[in-house]
Amino acid sequence: MEKIRWKAGVSALEGHEIVREAVAEADEQGTLKLGENVFSFAFENGKEGGFCSFTARSASIASGRFFLAAELPDYREDWFILIPSACYDGNRFRMEKIKVYPPRFLEHVFPEDPKNTDVVMKEVPSLGNEFNRKITDASAPLVGVFMPERKEAFFLALEQGTSLGDNGIELLVTEDGSLRILLSLPCVRRKEFTCCFHVDTAPELKSGQHVQLRFLSQTLPAGDLKAFYELFSRLRNRFPAQGPLRNTRSFSHAEEIIRRMFEEVRWIEKCRFYTKARGQERIDVGWTTYPELAALFHEGTPSARKHVLDQLDNFFSHAPLPGGFFLPLSRTEEGKVVWRTDGGDGRQLARQQFEILFFSLRLFLLFDREGVEFPEEWKKSIRKLAETICTLWEKEHQFGYLLDLASSSVTVGRSFAGALGPASLAFASDYFREPNFLRTAEEAAESFCRELHEKGYTYGGAGDALFTPDSESAFSLLESLVILFETTKKTHWLEEAEFCADYCSSWVPAVKYNYPANTLFALWDIDCRGAVQANLQNQHGAPGICIGSGNALFRLFRYTGNERHLEMLREIAHNCVQYLSTESHPIPIARKGTFVLPGDICEKVYFQDYVDFTGEIPFGTSGWTEIAVLLGVTENPGVYCNLAEGKLWVLDHVEGKLEGSLLTLSNPFDYPVAVRIFADKEKPVCSGPVFLPALEYDKVMLPPRGKATIDLADKKV
Repeated sequence: MEKIRWKAGVSALEGHEIVREAVAEADEQGTLKLGENVFSFAFENGKEGGFCSFTARSASIASGRFFLAAELPDYREDWFILIPSACYDGNRFRMEKIKVYPPRFLEHVFPEDPKNTDVVMKEVPSLGNEFNRKITDASAPLVGVFMPERKEAFFLALEQGTSLGDNGIELLVTEDGSLRILLSLPCVRRKEFTCCFHVDTAPELKSGQHVQLRFLSQTLPAGDLKAFYELFSRLRNRFPAQGPLRNTRSFSHAEEIIRRMFEEVRWIEKCRFYTKARGQERIDVGWTTYPELAALFHEGTPSARKHVLDQLDNFFSHAPLPGGFFLPLSRTEEGKVVWRTDGGDGRQLARQQFEILFFSLRLFLLFDREGVEFPEEWKKSIRKLAETICTLWEKEHQFGYLLDLASSSVTVGRSFAGALGPASLAFASDYFREPNFLRTAEEAAESFCRELHEKGYTYGGAGDALFTPDSESAFSLLESLVILFETTKKTHWLEEAEFCADYCSSWVPAVKYNYPANTLFALWDIDCRGAVQANLQNQHGAPGICIGSGNALFRLFRYTGNERHLEMLREIAHNCVQYLSTESHPIPIARKGTFVLPGDICEKVYFQDYVDFTGEIPFGTSGWTEIAVLLGVTENPGVYCNLAEGKLWVLDHVEGKLEGSLLTLSNPFDYPVAVRIFADKEKPVCSGPVFLPALEYDKVMLPPRGKATIDLADKKV
């Protein structure tokens, strides 16, 4: 690539408009003059990082900002521009100014052929339309550019902010055809958007002010998007350097509180189901309830186990439709419990049918292993669902976004809403010994992978954000690809799973952002690393994956040995318990004078400020969040050991030491904890699909502030 041009500058603003700028080649270093105002700057760029500093020598600008810009020459429209969780392919999507929530049933946003619609979403900043974002909008403070014609990738990482405030990133194609990546000190957003409605007031620049931006830039070989995302995944938390995660609450303590909350609060006897969220009399089977049932049943109280079976009896008595699909929504209407679709006209999110299939089979397998009898009709209904999904694929060659449940057809198509479909069908193939299910699973997975390779993102998985790129479909596809590898032993699926995992990492905060002083998260020293970003439209992190444990990352790590996958899972699992409200540690709700109720978890982890809640919790439970955390702490090991290599990884909030085959665990808390452990005594190999990861572990009990030593050579782990 032709040499990157670095430019340093200062801007004066009036209102939200830039009225004057002074720009200089950064390599020349020297002086910037803006009328009577004089600034000096210094610039240095090396392999291990660089800096650009600005000093106001003689200045009085009421409203201004400094900037450093990297200009990549000969921009082409096929360049892929990534700012993780804030920009995919430059955000060059069809955008609508939609205020209705949720917008999924709006007819006018879809084209004449709704089965083949392109990506459509609410308006966000995009290349060519005032791309100007605060760095904390991104899951990692960097921008990456993949240049396919050059087989190169450019990455530019930066610090969060300076004394002037958080830094920003602006993207622009210049008149001479270069891509300008401008780092603004501080961020000054000058245009409102439907989902990002902030504009900023630029600070005063006056004599004596001095600020410095540290950054890291690299240009590396990258033959395709898979290689580009692998580079990103390895770089995402390299700069700035990150400290260790700290212990706050053990997995078993969080599990105990959530289990008790479900049993005491979420079970509604008259409805015969665990409600979607505290205070509601409603469930949405698949997106966003139902995955919790296996966890509640396994190791649950007799009451919890009875309630799970009661809910399943309710579901299988009322939800199956003649065509094979299921009604996913139940709620009370005029005092009666009814089953229906969400759209009111027979349409429903496609993803819910795949989640019904997957999580029903998980329950059946658990019952089989524990010797629990259940009606054969349940199996017949689920097998029919698998058959209906296969027929849908044969007819439509896609799983779609919205389905007409009565006619078993796609009404709005495309998207990755069915990304869990291959996992569900592979599971059904294994459980019912039906090869056709697996053939369809592989065909569907190939289609999803081709589109991921072509586009560089998944989209349409979140049921309340139209077709925006999202993390939910990403992690569902990852589960599918890992299960396909475990089922078929084809290394092709392992390679695709690694690509998908690296893409998933773009949705997981990689650095510990600082919060505004005196906010809740600043006072509590909350670490946002591992708080999974929802999607490009709804800019917030969340305490876990909606709706899954991320255990596919653990299995992928074991099969490949690539530690970045396990480190990402550790961030997610370790992070999620910070946001659990308890009786002894209640979480305040911002501006309401109340607290999140014990056992509840808010879905909003704001390190962005697009709704003015940075570092605060705006409300209580979101329903699905307790499920995500329950799965995260029960389906993943708290401690993993590889005895063949003498390595130890601790995901739980305990301390560990491995000496030979002796594992010593220490409990830093004043309460007893139970730690799930898993050890590979030899080089890990795939022995088959893992549909019930919670059954894979042994438990070790630790007394308050106590220790335990286990000889792993003698344990069946």
